[in-house]
Amino acid sequence: MDSINSFKGYGKVDPVEEQAFRRKTRKRLVILIVSVVLLVCVIIGAVVGVIHSRSNGNDSADSSGSSSSSAQSIKAVCSQTRYPESCYTSLSDINKSNSTDPEELLKLSLEVVYNSLSELSLFPKNMENLTKDVNVKKALQVCGIVLDDAVDYLRDSMSSMDVKSGDKLLSVTKIDDLKTWLSTAITNQETCLDSLDEMNATFIDDIKLKMQNSSEYASNSLAIVSKISGILGKFNLPIHRKLLETGSVSEFPAWVNPGVRRLLQTGRPTPNVTVATDGTGDVTTLKEAMAKVPKKSKTRFIIYIKTGKYRENVVLDKSFWNVMIYGDGKTKSVVVGRLNFVDGTPTFSTATFAVQGRGFVAMDMGFINEAGAEKHQAVAFRSGSDFSVFYRCSFDAFQDTLYPHSNRQFYRECDVTGTIDFIFGNAAVVFQSCKIMPRQPLKNQFVTITAQGKKDPNQNTGISIQKCDITPFDALTAPTYLGRPWKEFSTTVIMQSTIGSFLNPVGWISWVSGVDPPASIYYGEYLNTGLGASVAKRVSWAGYKPSMTSSDAGKFTVLKCEYAVRGEIVSLAQNLQQDLKANPGTHPFEEIIYCNIGNPQSLGQQPITFFREVLALCDHPTILDKSETQGLFSADSINRAWEILDQIPGRATGAYSHSQGVKGLRDTIAAGIEARDGFPANPDDIFLTDGASPAVHMMMQLLIRSESDGIFCPIPQYPLYSASIALHGGTLVPYYLDEATGWGLEISELKKQLETARSKGITVRALVVINPGNPTGQVLAEENQRDIVEFCKKEGLVLLADEVYQENIYVPEKQFHSFKKVSRSMGYGDKDIPLVSFQSVSKGYYGECGKRGGYMEVTGFTPEVREQIYKVASVNLCSNISGQILASLVMSPPKVGDESYDSYFAERDGILQSLARRAKTLEDALNSLEGITCNKAEGAMYLFPRIQLPNKAIKAAEAAKKAPDAFYAARLLNATGIVVVPGSGFGQVPGTWHFRCTILPQEEKIPAIVTQLTDFHKKFMDEFRD
Repeated sequence: MDSINSFKGYGKVDPVEEQAFRRKTRKRLVILIVSVVLLVCVIIGAVVGVIHSRSNGNDSADSSGSSSSSAQSIKAVCSQTRYPESCYTSLSDINKSNSTDPEELLKLSLEVVYNSLSELSLFPKNMENLTKDVNVKKALQVCGIVLDDAVDYLRDSMSSMDVKSGDKLLSVTKIDDLKTWLSTAITNQETCLDSLDEMNATFIDDIKLKMQNSSEYASNSLAIVSKISGILGKFNLPIHRKLLETGSVSEFPAWVNPGVRRLLQTGRPTPNVTVATDGTGDVTTLKEAMAKVPKKSKTRFIIYIKTGKYRENVVLDKSFWNVMIYGDGKTKSVVVGRLNFVDGTPTFSTATFAVQGRGFVAMDMGFINEAGAEKHQAVAFRSGSDFSVFYRCSFDAFQDTLYPHSNRQFYRECDVTGTIDFIFGNAAVVFQSCKIMPRQPLKNQFVTITAQGKKDPNQNTGISIQKCDITPFDALTAPTYLGRPWKEFSTTVIMQSTIGSFLNPVGWISWVSGVDPPASIYYGEYLNTGLGASVAKRVSWAGYKPSMTSSDAGKFTVLKCEYAVRGEIVSLAQNLQQDLKANPGTHPFEEIIYCNIGNPQSLGQQPITFFREVLALCDHPTILDKSETQGLFSADSINRAWEILDQIPGRATGAYSHSQGVKGLRDTIAAGIEARDGFPANPDDIFLTDGASPAVHMMMQLLIRSESDGIFCPIPQYPLYSASIALHGGTLVPYYLDEATGWGLEISELKKQLETARSKGITVRALVVINPGNPTGQVLAEENQRDIVEFCKKEGLVLLADEVYQENIYVPEKQFHSFKKVSRSMGYGDKDIPLVSFQSVSKGYYGECGKRGGYMEVTGFTPEVREQIYKVASVNLCSNISGQILASLVMSPPKVGDESYDSYFAERDGILQSLARRAKTLEDALNSLEGITCNKAEGAMYLFPRIQLPNKAIKAAEAAKKAPDAFYAARLLNATGIVVVPGSGFGQVPGTWHFRCTILPQEEKIPAIVTQLTDFHKKFMDEFRD
């Protein structure tokens, strides 16, 4: 594989070329939304021209006035839709200017839908005047509501296409909004038909005919937007979106803004209105409170609902924006209704509480429909609110309890109780850490938890139930199922949840008895636990996925990435630390000892004097001219500061530099690499970065086009890599290190995993090797490194060498060899092996984590790829100058004869020798504990012991909904204040458990840590002994 094929293209970043890029993109985007066949024929040349902004000729897209060109463009666009004929006809009729501009064609398609829906929205009122059937009139009123909303969503969609100066043509947010709103427009039309159907409207076939155009047009626009999204994703304009995507390690979706998160975490935010049945508030009913809400408010309006039962039906229509309600608890502040289908109300209108306006938030509230099972459909809560969040709420009814109707919704730590289809609708909805409780239905009825209503394959909708507890509400004996597919493309996933033994082993049931659903549905399960979680006897439907991959599951969760070293255990530790300050003496320990992360100076390691002297002089160059400086700073520190300042623009560490870093500093680093390896190093191969992490992200951004692009990662691995791969939409291809051989890397394992990945259609583009290892501490033998280089050469892989711990080696029989040195010693030249080496000032003996200095050396790439790497680097402008200076100092420390030479090496050796002693002490202590084995601490800053936990401990962990090693780590923290990271955060062989512990606490504290750990472990094992 040519290394250039592992990378995606990027446009120029200077403003003039960026402007040219946008102009060309608008002209040529139509090419990106043609059929697969047409793509193969024409896309390559066009996209290369767009991506590199190098085309200096004219193409067919420039002749936008040509009628034939317009027709071809429309046909290309419409070939991607489900209804190409209606798409072509409608766009041709409205395209009076014969435009071929893809943006204009997309706008026109939205205008077609808008016009059609506007006309359709008039029919419910007209039909109401013609029918005498009271129930049908109610269904027509539902049609009036949902069709008016659909028109509004199309109006919003059209407005979103107005590009302001400086805006992106099709940003991630804009495409996600368009897909959501068009999905809702389709759902709303389907809701109208469902309401008429359930009320036995005799004219329903006539309505279907009237609705055909608007339904097809909406589907066409959605298909066009979806194809743009998918194809731009392949060309790596970042359009990756999951069902509910998150932008951080928080478990909230990305669209839950920080203000809402703070409100939820505050618990009792200051209300605008207080409701209390006893008259102690501003009003006594919810309807009175809602009357005070300003319409379409862009600021949050908060309503506090005091303890009480509020017997009323509340509807917040589309004009109620950004309303938040919160109560005193899900069982204390409760809204109760009893509207139901049997008594003549359409299902849509039975909701005790219904909300349509965007940005609704509910917290600590209960919603009940008490009509009872015999009244059939009776909704407790219905939401069509886009960006709605429900936190610690309860929804209680029987059939059709909770109706997440449409748009983007998130439910966290909520309770849902019901019988038939008690979570149903067509929203893009995630339930996380909720209690889902099926209850006993009427005689001869069965129970179905979900009924999902996806009607169109391009809708971005589905139900995701993650980390929930699915357990009976009462003495449940009726046959119970996870759900049934309601529409042709129904999509439901249950993942990482606990499922009780009550579940029928087949798991799911068809909508029509005895008839399998179409293969177009998507129903899946992933990593569930409990007596009902076995998929061995599940349905054999074509659309059912009994064993989803992690990549599959990632599409249906807000968790896009996890960063274990700053995860749940650390959050608990931070809370404990605050409690220790506020309430000293309330815990069995006096301090929190952070053994979770390689942050040396936070644990008492002193910085290297020479480095800090040079930095101080560079940051304050005026003191270089003062006479006192000679007595306070060493001569070589002063001379080095002058040398560095002469290379920095304006002699100012606060200035911007070249995007690759200051040229003179890169020269110094290259000279240091050459001295280390004995082979030439080119300063132009050096890219200075804010630590190694941004460099890793940069390379992942370049390597990953889509989920079909794989990156080899060691298991266990530093979670930066899994997080970065996930953030950029790729697939992590694991290879397991062999714990029995001291965490060795076996080439046979690489070959096996490569074959497996390719059989799944994954193109593996790069191999990550961490040497010395994190979290394992192993140091690779040179022969092993040679085998790795040969493997990468043979398979055409980019070798990503994480070498940030190259100074941290503690056993005399092991030495560090850079992968560049190894490959050059094998006879491979600068152009033979695509290699990226990462280095950081955070590790080694320097420990300057907060200074954020590092670099990557890139070799073996073509000029075209090098240009792409530079363009990505230049988007970030430059790394910080202080970090650049430190990176150069690390690679060029004091030399023999320099004034600082002796003190520098004394400090360096003192730190490394102390780390070696700490590593050995902890290694021996861990190996002395029952059920713990720890490999030799060869290097890096960590130990990764394996722990054999008793079965009782594993069961206790399952009951606590934690991985066993996370359960152990949490208990260790609460008993001792020691923070370690569960091995499950790094990956491990299934069925094995580990934890990562740093060796960084001050040496004098190590004996006390060993004593605490030993005492805790003995008590833990005794408590859970089988």
